[in-house]
Amino acid sequence: MKASIAFLLLALLLAATQDSSAPTVTLAWNPSPSPEVTGYHLYQGYSSQNYGAPTEVPGIATSIYTVSNLVQGTTYYFNLTAHDGFGLESVFAGEVNFTSQAPPPPQTNLRVVGP
Repeated sequence: MKASIAFLLLALLLAATQDSSAPTVTLAWNPSPSPEVTGYHLYQGYSSQNYGAPTEVPGIATSIYTVSNLVQGTTYYFNLTAHDGFGLESVFAGEVNFTSQAPPPPQTNLRVVGP
């Protein structure tokens, strides 16, 4: 694969939602300017540099992707590659990690009013 798509920058871990449903995280990166790029592969794992099979990120101009159905209290590691129409992949862009948090306890009007 040509050097023009050999480096991507996984730039930013944008946002995380923590509500009563499963947590999500939104990842963003600088898209490759190479016309040879036909898509991106997002890699995800539970330990640094140890990823499962990649997820195809839809669209070649995409630079934001939301990962959903995360497990609360779990740390996830993400990395990204660009690929061309022949299936050749760039090097990894750079790992980022995210730990999903348990939602806060529900609010209550219960209070202690004396000894």
